[in-house]
Amino acid sequence: MPKFTVAIAGAGLCGLVFALALEKYAPDVDFEIYEAAAQLSTAGAGIGVPPRTWYILEKLGLDQSLLQLSGNGTKPKMPVLYRKSDQPDGFQFHQGDSSGEHAEGLLENLRSAERIHLRKRVVSYTQPSDGTGKIEIQFQDGTTATCDILVGADGIKSRVRTTLYTHLADVAQAKGDTAQAEELRPCIPAVYSGASVFRGVLKREHVDGTLAHLFDADSSIVMYCGKNKHVVAYPIQQGQGLNVAAIVAQYELANTIYEGPWVHDADRETVKETYTGWEPVITDIVQNMRTWSKWAINVVKKLPTFVDGRVALLADASRSCLDVIGAADL
Repeated sequence: MPKFTVAIAGAGLCGLVFALALEKYAPDVDFEIYEAAAQLSTAGAGIGVPPRTWYILEKLGLDQSLLQLSGNGTKPKMPVLYRKSDQPDGFQFHQGDSSGEHAEGLLENLRSAERIHLRKRVVSYTQPSDGTGKIEIQFQDGTTATCDILVGADGIKSRVRTTLYTHLADVAQAKGDTAQAEELRPCIPAVYSGASVFRGVLKREHVDGTLAHLFDADSSIVMYCGKNKHVVAYPIQQGQGLNVAAIVAQYELANTIYEGPWVHDADRETVKETYTGWEPVITDIVQNMRTWSKWAINVVKKLPTFVDGRVALLADASRSCLDVIGAADL
């Protein structure tokens, strides 16, 4: 008898964690992961893991391997220091607790890595209207695959979400409910949040003594705050790198369609001008960073549902949180 099959579109963090959960708790379920990229790699950023998510990762047995890749390499939590920094003489005004900050480390725990199929970008799917039979997935390369359940973890530009909401809107239109169809179609595209992030990873060997303390194993996450801007810095790669995210908000542009590439290289002078007049540590970080990139933070509108029949949306395909701590949130 054929196994029950689950197809996961996207080998990002949530797609991999979902696959690991199936592997551990549903060994009789067959799953395949379809990833658009030619190879799996990191985005060069830390990953914020809230306590309830860390609990799940512990239950999956992932905590120790992730700790070996974390900022301090030993414990899942780091303190967060908040500073008033948009002035030369900055000062700390609050200290709080943090979630753990972790880099990649999920793929090595997947026992069935051969189930990950690269260069397989989902473009659409067809779901039988009677609820029986297999779902057929169409890929950009012209090939197809079938499954019993499709989980779209294919990111902010999710083609699974596009197909799902196009279908829901078309069904509503066919029933004569034009108002509902008009409410559903805007759920398809992602919209600009009004915020952009300058990202970079500062290597320990590229800094002098003035910034060395930020790389310490027992260092903190530091939020350098200003009006409509802030910079987040914390150690990753067991103190060999400093993840830096400099966020700039223009909230009057929220809910618009962002024109141009969402991610592109940024020059140091642009970042420096953006944070002119801030406390010296920010100037030093900007000056020592070898390369910067700029990310436009786009989000998914609040969706009325994440499910249609045997197709479901997961992670950024279903919602995308505004980046406030400079990390990808799991």
